[in-house]
Amino acid sequence: MNVAIIGGGISGLSLAYYLKRMSKPNSLSIFLYETNSSLGGWINSTTVDDFGVVGERFNFGPKSIRFRNPKIPALFYMLNDINGINKLQISHSNSKASNGRYIFSNHKLNRIGPRELIYEYITPAGLFPLLYNDVIKSKNIKSDISV
Repeated sequence: MNVAIIGGGISGLSLAYYLKRMSKPNSLSIFLYETNSSLGGWINSTTVDDFGVVGERFNFGPKSIRFRNPKIPALFYMLNDINGINKLQISHSNSKASNGRYIFSNHKLNRIGPRELIYEYITPAGLFPLLYNDVIKSKNIKSDISV
């Protein structure tokens, strides 16, 4: 049987993994289609050594893994099964990434707190979707479709 998966983000990669794992040997051919040159979808990071910011990791895409999510054990099981645990990039507790949120602007990292985020970077029209998605909607983790 041939299966086509559109998208090499975390969902597409997870689907390919579980389909292959649950199928009989040599019974399934999986074709994964991704428009970008790398896999991972929105999940991406890079280390910057420019603009006066040396050795800091910039994470793009979704927020960090939420350990209260009931799907986390499945993710770690999958990563362990494909020897991916050692490839996790963990922000250490003394890293800027672990101690706040930053916006890279004017060639430097600018720490933002809730006040700065609301008054300096978000327009009033953009405030409601932010509150709805991050405060109200995020409390219902059963509806979280990410892994």
